[in-house]
Amino acid sequence: MFWPKIDEEYREELRGISEGLKARGVKLDTLDLATMNAWQELSPYWFRWHEARQGRLVRISTPEHCSAFVATGSYTKDGQPVIAHNAWTTYIEGARWNIILDIVPTSGHRILMDSFPGLIHSGDDFGINSGGLMITETTISGFSGFDPEGIPEFVRARIAVLEAHLPGRAFQVQKNPAVLFGACSSLQARIGPRLP
Repeated sequence: MFWPKIDEEYREELRGISEGLKARGVKLDTLDLATMNAWQELSPYWFRWHEARQGRLVRISTPEHCSAFVATGSYTKDGQPVIAHNAWTTYIEGARWNIILDIVPTSGHRILMDSFPGLIHSGDDFGINSGGLMITETTISGFSGFDPEGIPEFVRARIAVLEAHLPGRAFQVQKNPAVLFGACSSLQARIGPRLP
């Protein structure tokens, strides 16, 4: 379901992670890794969509998760932007968000973001790029929906932080440009200091 909608450059990253894992004796292929990257869409959105298609009664609302804020201008000590994010995850999930990805692509912006082993996006929804774009994302509680024909959220998230220098590119991958990261999310972004 997700694989055909993943850009080739991200497929290459997933293949590279899979090969690295294989070299360490871990048996996860690219489809396993694509599924790991899509876990936030699978549960609860795809599962609820699937259950509804089967005629089963499902709870429609999405639980609350993240909170975030952005402060700029006179709201900060030196006028520079401040951005913060709280994931509201369990310790089992949160303890594994202990990686900082430093991605220097052949095109697009260098990215710094926190992440989880095996992911090619933050998953924790926090990042900054070399163009000075800072992104944080939060869950919209009570939302219900899933588009099986849509581009996976983790791909849209990477495009947003990587290609922010291309006007409108991040929004081209989303049918509803008002919701950049997907049906479950709200986006807060701010231009701030550039990465070296």
